[in-house]
Amino acid sequence: MKLDNRSIIRSTNDIEGIRGPQGEVTQAGLMDEKGLRPKLRHALGKTMRRLRGILVQIEKDRIHYVGEHAVVGEDGKKIVENGHFKVGDQAALDAAYEELMQQENEFTPHQIMDGEVEEVDKLEVVTPRHMEALYSLGILVDEDGEPDGAE
Repeated sequence: MKLDNRSIIRSTNDIEGIRGPQGEVTQAGLMDEKGLRPKLRHALGKTMRRLRGILVQIEKDRIHYVGEHAVVGEDGKKIVENGHFKVGDQAALDAAYEELMQQENEFTPHQIMDGEVEEVDKLEVVTPRHMEALYSLGILVDEDGEPDGAE
């Protein structure tokens, strides 16, 4: 399955949640919820493990681009303001970041059939945002073996 980096990041945030600088939950993810069926939890874990390397590479590339566009002081070191590199050409950094987000990565999700997880869409903890992430990552597939709505 191929997905662009933006879709991978968005969907993994919906699955794993978003943590703040001190590790506090700023947005709960599906994996944080109680009451998930073991089969679904297993599929989520296996798929997230497969995506981990892609996410690490995206972050490395992002840091590289920020460093590449950082302003260098007279001492040859990058200038840091408020804990962040001072950026010289924000438009160039934005263009590089957008290109990074549009890059596609191929991975193999751990798939389960929609019907194998009884009433997954009726669980109170599973929101429409979570369902969209499950389908977009290819974890839940319909009777034709494709994510819902795929040809």
